[in-house]
Amino acid sequence: MFDAKPQLKALTVAGLEVGGQVKDGQLAGWLYRPQNAPKRLAELVQMRLDEQLPEGDPNQLQLGDESSLAASDAWYTHRATTAALGMLEPGTLDVFTSIETPLLATLSSMELQGVAIDREFLQGLADDLTERIRTYEQEAFDAIGGTELNLGSPKQLQVRSS
Repeated sequence: MFDAKPQLKALTVAGLEVGGQVKDGQLAGWLYRPQNAPKRLAELVQMRLDEQLPEGDPNQLQLGDESSLAASDAWYTHRATTAALGMLEPGTLDVFTSIETPLLATLSSMELQGVAIDREFLQGLADDLTERIRTYEQEAFDAIGGTELNLGSPKQLQVRSS
């Protein structure tokens, strides 16, 4: 697969379940080189196979050609994904297999179902942390003679400590 999460979500909505391990070429490309991860299958094919993905002309209607384009995309996806996985170091391949790939199903499920948020608990936590920050700030101000300053400013702290 390439960009597996949307595909997994679509299959789930259709009532289908994917068996076995999903191998996502986009994810493998991202693990190999995060700063230059492929955003489209054509980019992965170019980067890993040094080939051009055949793409239909968006300005022309080509009836009956969808199945051959889908088969071509599947073939290129398999080859480019295999090549991308082959470039991963053993430790990175282990991360792909044991962490990232299982997360695909979990994240796609979470995106479909959503997550429950306990707003009261989070607001209480925020209030508690805000109060603790105020207490620590006041203790810091008292320690330097009661003068308030920006505790996040290394420059102001440096001047005070000299």
